Amino acid sequence: MTLSLMNIIVLFVLAVPMGYMVHISRRKKKKWIASAAIILYILVWVALKSYPLEASFATFQTPEQAAGYYNPNTEGVKYVLEGEETCLVILSKGKEDETINCLLRKTEDGYRYMSLARLKPISTQNGFVYWVKETGDYYLFAKTFWLDSVADKVELKGQDGDIIYYEVTRNNILPDQFGETSVTCYGYIHYSEDYVLTINGEEYSFAPLYSASLSEDA
Repeated sequence: MTLSLMNIIVLFVLAVPMGYMVHISRRKKKKWIASAAIILYILVWVALKSYPLEASFATFQTPEQAAGYYNPNTEGVKYVLEGEETCLVILSKGKEDETINCLLRKTEDGYRYMSLARLKPISTQNGFVYWVKETGDYYLFAKTFWLDSVADKVELKGQDGDIIYYEVTRNNILPDQFGETSVTCYGYIHYSEDYVLTINGEEYSFAPLYSASLSEDA
């Protein structure tokens, strides 16, 4: 994730005392001081890279505004998956259609940033299903399904009124081995242990990773 403006300012300010500590270590010939300063600065940088300080108080009116602020180097929003308590913004990096994601919490005042570390994998069968910790929201993540080469259209359906966003790519690469139509899916879903996604009449299941019930985790 790109560093936010406030995080950059904090790192810039911290660089001054850290540089002074390195200078002192050279004068007094105590290399451990310089090493400690460098290690501390790296740890702070890693922590700030994963969590923008503005997230504690900054609120945005739209998911697009929040995602654009925390990920300024992306080419734009591809899709917004609206959950009950959260939303997941799918962004494009522009490199071979590579995507990154921005997780936001819905509040009365607008949208606030949430760390992607809040996403807990629930299922990796036929794709990835993630639960947003301390919420009732589940998201289906980026999985490519290869369809038969003669497929001229795609019919995709979730369960319980789920809204699934999907991209269709048609090509002629190794048609005999993979087919020539691929479908990549994202969605906000009402997940259960017997959840099924149907693509062109074929069902794909998403069994949970853990034996404990989902209600206990939630």
